[in-house]
Amino acid sequence: MVLPSESPLDRLAELGLELPPVAPPAASYQPAVRSGSFVYTAGQLPLVDGKLTVRGKVGSDVTPEVAAHQARICALNALAAVHALVGLPAVARVVKVVGFVLVGMCKNPAIVHFNRHFGVATPDDPNAPGAFRFAEHGSLTRILAEAGAVDASERILKFQIAAPISPEQFWELRSEISGMLREKLTTLSPVLADVIAKEAQEAVSQYFSNNQVSIPAQVIIVTGRKP
Repeated sequence: MVLPSESPLDRLAELGLELPPVAPPAASYQPAVRSGSFVYTAGQLPLVDGKLTVRGKVGSDVTPEVAAHQARICALNALAAVHALVGLPAVARVVKVVGFVLVGMCKNPAIVHFNRHFGVATPDDPNAPGAFRFAEHGSLTRILAEAGAVDASERILKFQIAAPISPEQFWELRSEISGMLREKLTTLSPVLADVIAKEAQEAVSQYFSNNQVSIPAQVIIVTGRKP
């Protein structure tokens, strides 16, 4: 974990890592640019001394462990570009990390994981939006009370979502009704999209039996009354 008073450079030193020289651009672009209070880096390859040391698909040509190490090199190259532009001590936090992995036969490759690579503990906002995240207990009743309601209370209602549908049909429906997921899938190659579809169906297979889905669900019910 990086403490508030701890320099990012100190943290890298504790991990036995050091920033490499900034990788030279492969075309006419800047390794990093600043816009307002944000710094954006160009896409990074796992270059060491300007050369690629590993090539191939994860799972068939490259092991997940080697691929994860290459992802860490990419992250170090990105940090080096940021440090050369503004200095890492001036960075408050990493806002977004995007990675692309060429996958062969590999089940759930945990390759791109910035926090794991550098031992950074990023606390989750308990009230941040999320498909599988509830608001922190009491926060909704507090909002209701602040709005003027009295006797505000909340309870959790648990139930099952059941339907006659197969895992394949579930994935097709899920990828159609989610605009974000649908948009991301259009950027993938047919092979990679097929891999993701198969892994998604395998992940939810425990909730299916004889083409019937039964998924446990719950909802927070918040009530109150006018004073």
